[in-house]
Amino acid sequence: MSHATPDEIRKNMTSHFVKAGVAGVILRGNRIVLVRRKYGANRGKWCIPCGNVEVGEDVRTAVKREIGEETGLDVAVGDVLDVLSTHHSPEMSVVGVYFLVIEKGGDLVAGDDAAEVGLFPLENPPADMAFETDRKIIDKLNAGY
Repeated sequence: MSHATPDEIRKNMTSHFVKAGVAGVILRGNRIVLVRRKYGANRGKWCIPCGNVEVGEDVRTAVKREIGEETGLDVAVGDVLDVLSTHHSPEMSVVGVYFLVIEKGGDLVAGDDAAEVGLFPLENPPADMAFETDRKIIDKLNAGY
């Protein structure tokens, strides 16, 4: 039986991890707000506005912050729509909490790490979605959640 050395354990702890993420579902009638990613492996693809929860940050505060940074909108955070896992690579997974959010103000404009922002019919989202989990959320909304 082999045992991992302390260095091997530390390496595995830092190279394999699960992040906490949040996403805010903004609906305008039967249309959904999506952002085109500006950076990273999914650059140029569309997604529900989302981001990582910072250390010490509440998930509801995180989704409100991310929505503001990516869309320019001020929102009220509502109910949890779903919690889904995304496996970006063998080394990293994200547990994403999807919230329904209600617009309170602001102007819909791309900001921060969004190349652009758009409104899409729920029944016809863009083909080039960044995350399969976002498709699952849109399917759930189309099924009458």
